[in-house]
Amino acid sequence: MKIAVLNVATGKYINLVDQLHYSIRKNLMNEHDVDIFLFTDSQKDFPSDVKTYQIERRGWPGDTLYRYHYFLKAEEELKKYDFLLYLDVDLCIQSPIGDEIISNLVATEHPGFYGKENGTFERRRQSQAFVPMATSHPYYCGGVQGGKSEIYLKACAEIKQKIDIDDENGILAIWYDESHWNSYLKNFPPTLSLDPRYCYPTDAYFPWIQSFEKSAKIITVAKNEEEIRGK
Repeated sequence: MKIAVLNVATGKYINLVDQLHYSIRKNLMNEHDVDIFLFTDSQKDFPSDVKTYQIERRGWPGDTLYRYHYFLKAEEELKKYDFLLYLDVDLCIQSPIGDEIISNLVATEHPGFYGKENGTFERRRQSQAFVPMATSHPYYCGGVQGGKSEIYLKACAEIKQKIDIDDENGILAIWYDESHWNSYLKNFPPTLSLDPRYCYPTDAYFPWIQSFEKSAKIITVAKNEEEIRGK
């Protein structure tokens, strides 16, 4: 299979790229052809398996909110791949991952709300990311997601359109792109829900997920968020 891994890294976030890419090459789907698509404002040179797309740095939260806009810049090239996987750039794949994560539409349950009947959904009806109060779980994180190329790109296009409508109305969803992702999944549920082993936080303590610590596949890496985000 042809696999495309999507990353966004602007400003000082570019300093996290090398460790993530090393872990991808070492542990992600070694039996398949894996390319990395990096959306960045950096002018650095990257290895041949990293396809770079220049974007303008928007700062926080713009750089994460507009991720779907960025992915669609590469839509025609991404259509040539079988499976797309988005990973936050502050992650590290610490043990081998194979075909167990391949499905039509893949989401990862947020470790902070795993097994809980709550989540920080967007509850304002004015937002295109609105989720009714009757819906309380599961709540998915934004950092690890993907799907078969055609299906995931369709999700990107619909979410982009809704973010654009919110922009026109002067509305910023409570958790930005993650809010829109969760709203989309309420209408189009994921065909595969990954547990917190695939986005295990090393910089936060949630006692209800400690049983996943020793078997964690993808972990967050320590960083100074205030410094790295800048203004």
